[in-house]
Amino acid sequence: MLASVWSALCAVSSEAKGVSLAIQEGCRFILGMSDHTSQPSIVRTAQLNAQIRSAIAIFGGKWKLEILWVLSQRTHRFNELKRSIPGVTQHMLTAQLRELERDGLVVRTVHPEVPPRVEYQITDRARRLRPVFDAIFSWMR
Repeated sequence: MLASVWSALCAVSSEAKGVSLAIQEGCRFILGMSDHTSQPSIVRTAQLNAQIRSAIAIFGGKWKLEILWVLSQRTHRFNELKRSIPGVTQHMLTAQLRELERDGLVVRTVHPEVPPRVEYQITDRARRLRPVFDAIFSWMR
């Protein structure tokens, strides 16, 4: 189960804008570890720590995973999204959506109408996070 979570996280993070090939290498290292008792060098450990932080930073933020989960159900307008996530402020939702859009996990569509209609949906890349959500649900049970 852990391997499927790492696979999904590494696949999504390795395609994010500005993420180096080093993250991909670190993810391959982690997924390829058959003997978790082997200890990499101090430099290698530091590299892996940096790579993991970079991969997880894409999903860092109190609301990002919840936003992605809600959007995985269907396309939402901003206020629908705000109502479906109790406790999130308009400012924080806007900031988190902008970051998710910047990282290529959410698409924002503005329809040229009066009043303007803005819709948010997840990308195919974000849909590959499904195993992560499944692993979280399994862990909670």
